[in-house]
Amino acid sequence: MANLAKEIVESSEGGPIDVVFVVDSSGSMGDNIRAVGRHLSEMIDVYKSAKIDYALGLTQFWASGKPPRNVIKVLQLTKDMREYQGEIQRMQPREDEHALDAMEETIREMRFRATSRKHLVLVTDEPFTSLKGLNVENTIASCREFYIHVNVLGLDTDEHRKLAAETGGSWHAIP
Repeated sequence: MANLAKEIVESSEGGPIDVVFVVDSSGSMGDNIRAVGRHLSEMIDVYKSAKIDYALGLTQFWASGKPPRNVIKVLQLTKDMREYQGEIQRMQPREDEHALDAMEETIREMRFRATSRKHLVLVTDEPFTSLKGLNVENTIASCREFYIHVNVLGLDTDEHRKLAAETGGSWHAIP
């Protein structure tokens, strides 16, 4: 996570950054959710040492029920690290997930600062799916429209790598 933070700082050109974690909280993600919480302080240390103005946001997503429905919780940007870490610690792995729907809702609902460099960090261990019929090209187009870079902590698949590459972000293997 420290390497990802350094990449984000390097892309900021010294300006403010908004970093929003979009975290899959489906059943298989328990260890990864805990890892994000444990390594968050490493990222913050990188931002502080670079003297970067930063704010953090969080989206937690899963799907449940029959027929399935998305549950997407968006926490707006904050500089209150206790609040942010508390939200991550309260995450509980649940049923299924639809990452593309969560990405789209985050893009539409997050109140990014006007002058910031915008980064989403998608954390998922599943291929991309959508209940709304979205595909990775739709998500890339939305990110480009709002100048959002996507960093993917995900699978070694063409779609995961494409989302990162085509939005100016980076791809990293999820443990």
